Amino acid sequence: RARVAGLVRRERQRDAFESAVMEMRTLTIEDYLQDDFPHTAVALAESLVERYPTDLRLLQLLGDAWQGMGAQGPIDPETLSSSDKRQNRRDRARKTRAQRLAELLETEEGRAAYAENLKRAEETYQRVIATDAAFAPAYRGLGEVYEQQKRTRDAAEAYLTYVKQAPEAPDRPIVVGRLRLLTTLLKVEQ
Repeated sequence: RARVAGLVRRERQRDAFESAVMEMRTLTIEDYLQDDFPHTAVALAESLVERYPTDLRLLQLLGDAWQGMGAQGPIDPETLSSSDKRQNRRDRARKTRAQRLAELLETEEGRAAYAENLKRAEETYQRVIATDAAFAPAYRGLGEVYEQQKRTRDAAEAYLTYVKQAPEAPDRPIVVGRLRLLTTLLKVEQ
């Protein structure tokens, strides 16, 4: 304490710190989504969007987080018992995301949560596009939401916009493949 008291006081550089750790925060949200912890991703993204409401990358990640929720409803961590937590870990280890989603969609609560989560994701992506219509990742997310909602034409249009606006995107071949499949489905529907 004596040493610290004798040090020269320096000005805190909060803005410099915030900008230095922002990339790490966005990567953390992406990691939570990839590792299938969507509740944590939503919580972190919402807290960052609250602090930085004009950051389109954060908004897009919030949309991704809502989409990642799938058919999971909100969880109150205070009400989870240790056995609930153990069961969740076992389910994650034994079942794929697709299997867990299919099980949840068999229930009325799961279908309602799925519809609500996709609606929130769609609204978030639309918010990004309303702010900057050239922000390509929002169109990819919107295409994914529409595809999950079985809105084939809307999904194809969103993917097409993404491909046009992000010709060098690393996931472009995947999106083009989805676009081809959707185009085929549209032809079959006609």
